Amino acid sequence: DDIESHLPPSRAAAARQSCPVCRAAVDHDPRVARTLTAAVNALARGATAAELQNWEERTQLAKHALAKRAAATQELEQAMQKAIADGHEPLSIRENWTESERASFRDGIEQYARGARQRYCAYVGLTVDF
Repeated sequence: DDIESHLPPSRAAAARQSCPVCRAAVDHDPRVARTLTAAVNALARGATAAELQNWEERTQLAKHALAKRAAATQELEQAMQKAIADGHEPLSIRENWTESERASFRDGIEQYARGARQRYCAYVGLTVDF
């Protein structure tokens, strides 16, 4: 279980959050903190072999999850471009959807998380600015 699974699934959710120190609105996804990474790596040097093995396994799982999300985002982009090229009109958030269209959107969005989910929503016009 990586830390990202505990973070909000979209920037829209992050927009409702604020900094615990200054209360400024959070307007972007978390970024890598190199100083923190260096500190964790320094602590890892003093770990036992079993702890290092566990750390390596969790690191590999996290890298795999990131790669999987990136692939899903790329596949989504390609599918959207193909749909547009084939003349399919995307659903529009400004129109009333039939029950079938709602189910289609719901089924589609459940496949994605974070950036891909945000992109899927933007495809129908559902953005943070909306």
